[in-house]
Amino acid sequence: MSTYGCEVWQPDQSTNLAWTSPNPEFLIDVFATYATVEDDDPSISTSYTRYLQFIAQRQDFLDNSTSWLTISNMLSHMLVPFHAQPSMIQKISTCAREIASLPGNVDSKTIPLVVCLVVGHEEEEVREDSDGTVAQERSPAVQVLERMSIEGYCVICLEEILLGCEASRLPCLHFYHECCILRWLEKSNLCPLCRFELPLD
Repeated sequence: MSTYGCEVWQPDQSTNLAWTSPNPEFLIDVFATYATVEDDDPSISTSYTRYLQFIAQRQDFLDNSTSWLTISNMLSHMLVPFHAQPSMIQKISTCAREIASLPGNVDSKTIPLVVCLVVGHEEEEVREDSDGTVAQERSPAVQVLERMSIEGYCVICLEEILLGCEASRLPCLHFYHECCILRWLEKSNLCPLCRFELPLD
């Protein structure tokens, strides 16, 4: 079982910003803690923290048409798996909007943000069949996929779905590359875009 967390806040304004820009932007300090816990012995765990700083144009970060891609790219740089990103993107976007609309920030060119992520999972045992091959069952979520031939973009890998290429459509009518959505559904039963819940049983 994996655990993910995300917290967002604006650091103390008394800190002087060395970075200033003519365009409204966010200066984002991202800290990600990666933890692994042994499934058979929870007392055995390893963790480390990674830090990166991002500068994002405020418009790209807040606009509905670009915020998903902008924040997803940032999370991908922090090695957050795609299946864990939707809830984090929602939280970061919501908090950034609230912080940007505060009276003290409305006229600021650069708004500092701190984002703290937790990316953790348990080491799970892999079940093997009697012949030594790894058993793979098709989950109910995978069974509801409908194959289609379409043209557009896959929001999981952010690459174009070429005309004539096979894509998979979820019941909520969102399309993805088949290989992308199959990997996604191994980890989550929610649509990456609208969070439509697919069957587990």
